[in-house]
Amino acid sequence: MMWLLAVLMSFNPIIRFNLFDIAGQEKHNLTVTVTHIKVLKGKMIISVYNNPKEFPHYYKEYKMIRVPCTSSSVTGTFTGLPEGEYAVAVYQDVNEDDRCNTNFIGYPTEGFGFSNNVKPRFASPSFSSCKLVLDRDMAISIALVL
Repeated sequence: MMWLLAVLMSFNPIIRFNLFDIAGQEKHNLTVTVTHIKVLKGKMIISVYNNPKEFPHYYKEYKMIRVPCTSSSVTGTFTGLPEGEYAVAVYQDVNEDDRCNTNFIGYPTEGFGFSNNVKPRFASPSFSSCKLVLDRDMAISIALVL
């Protein structure tokens, strides 16, 4: 039965391409440690992006994890990520309202940070400035700002 499915799929070039493309990709783990947590309350939202157009918009991430803020540093691990280019954004959701709160000019009032420890001045950083190439298991550290 399985061989019949394989034969039928081999005649469809789109399925054949996607099957071999996915099967050939290596999977890696990305461990993110967030440091400089001053308020031991709420959750740390750690988001990984693989699309420059979506970065760093919350709820448009490729994957996200929430970690309770119980110490001055917390760690989260994304498992099974395909090789590729990614950027990471984090924020501390102190009041657990599922959003990064900002002041009247749009600057975050809760701690935040980005991969490569990019510190934005007047706008969110670009994907390229925060980009990391995941071609092996990797561990990064992001210092929280604010």
